[in-house]
Order: sequence, then structure tokens, then C-alpha cells
Amino acid sequence: MGLRKKEADVKHRVHEHYYSHAKESADIHIIENVTEYQLQDYVDLHFGNVGWDSRIVKLDPRCFGYGCARPRIYGIIWNVAYMGQWNPDFPFLEVLSALQARPCMTADDFFWSKPQSSSLSSAQASRRVMDPVELFTTHALPLTSDQSEAAGAPPLGVASASKTASVRMAGNAMSLPCVGAIIVAAILGLS
Repeated sequence: MGLRKKEADVKHRVHEHYYSHAKESADIHIIENVTEYQLQDYVDLHFGNVGWDSRIVKLDPRCFGYGCARPRIYGIIWNVAYMGQWNPDFPFLEVLSALQARPCMTADDFFWSKPQSSSLSSAQASRRVMDPVELFTTHALPLTSDQSEAAGAPPLGVASASKTASVRMAGNAMSLPCVGAIIVAAILGLS
């Protein structure tokens, strides 16, 4: 939250503004922040525990097979009157666990005769900082024409942004596999 200055950072006013209007703006919210962020405290303070419910979890894209180390806290907060209660047949953490990537190895795979090729990205393998295209790709956002064609969406218009601005934007985007897992859990869990 704001270069680790927490509530002392001027950017914290954005959080306060968001929370002050959140109940009236939507009946369901997905919120992401750094793992140190006290999301439960903000949910309790601004949503209260009457009429609203929440599930909060720490997730990392690596759990879903992405080679991007970005642990964050995610919360889903909803208005019970409009979205209903969470279905106990779909425990939140169990649904998320079921969606996580797991290595599938047979005995033949385990006893391989030659070393396995690296699964690191080219940036990780060469121990360099990722460039903006690689950073946006970790969020499944198309920048190149090939990515745009594969996604069936126009390329993200960041060509006029500086490299520093692009890196900051990509660094502040929610992680697609984590948000996707939260949405799937919500679809299954909210009755």
C-alpha cells in the first residue's frame, strides 16, 4: 500500500474513498492488496458484519502454474440480501485448493534418464528484470499482435507509456489466475 507507508501515504485516500462508497456502488467486490494489508480490518470497519459477508485468502499465481511470484491477499465481499449465503457444500478454501496446479508425474517421469529442461521464464533463467511485455503477459493482457489474436481482444494501449510507467501499471494489476479462481469459487459458493 503506497510504497509501504501504509495509511501515512497520500495514496491511502484512494482506499478510504473506495470504502466510503463501496456498499452503495456494488453488491459484490473482489479486493486485492499486498499480504501485509489488513483487509479483514477494513471489511469489518466499512462493511460491518450485518448484511455483508466475506472470504479472505492469501494467494500466489505460482499456485496456479504461473511463473510469477506475486503473493497477495484477496477478498470477496458480498451483500447477503442480493447475493445470498455461501453454500456450505463448496468450502471456499477447498474450491481454491482444487483449482491449484499440481505436478502429475508417473514413475517413468520420476526416473528420467536426462535432466529435465528448466521451467523458468527467460527472465528468471537469466536473473534479469522482466520487461513490460513479459510483465503484462503474466496477467494475460495482450500487447503484441500475436497475443491479441490469441486472446481475441485488441492489444492493450500502452505504447505511449514509458517503460517505468508500464512496469508500474503491470506491477499494480491483479493476477489473472488468482482473480479467476476467486470468481470460480464465488460462482460455486454463492447460492
